[in-house]
Amino acid sequence: MLLLDIMWSTMASAEVIGGVRGIRTPLPLLGKAVVGCCFMCAHVILACSSMGLAEQIVRAVVFYLLCSLVMLCVPFAPAADRCCWFVLHLCAPVLFVHAYPTIASVLVVVGSNARLVYMSMHRRKEEHTSDIRECVEERTAKPSDYSSLTAQLQAAKRAHGLL
Repeated sequence: MLLLDIMWSTMASAEVIGGVRGIRTPLPLLGKAVVGCCFMCAHVILACSSMGLAEQIVRAVVFYLLCSLVMLCVPFAPAADRCCWFVLHLCAPVLFVHAYPTIASVLVVVGSNARLVYMSMHRRKEEHTSDIRECVEERTAKPSDYSSLTAQLQAAKRAHGLL
């Protein structure tokens, strides 16, 4: 049973990492959702233990927090991976699987999305800095331009008798 939980959690975590890194797998999203549903059905059929109410509430809160995190990080994802309908299947193992794969899943989702936001902000900061440098370089005149302008100004002053 633990092996099934680990496989399901690994599949979901690999999909999160693939979405964050922009790595595409040949299986379409619908196929991935079907595989996730098969893991969920197998877990429900084969699971013999039940969870207490407190554990179910904690898992539900963590599930909704992870879903919110993934949804809020969608604008930072590569353009090809801005699909939001798959989020529930990515975070579903948190509701069902054993505690150890759940902790690993939570760490992978939070870590990969934190890295995504950090890299996006760092990339935007570098782009903004390079844009500012280009703007400053365009506005800064070359010293040779100043010498010709200075010579013209002095010639104009001499012509009007100011020097």
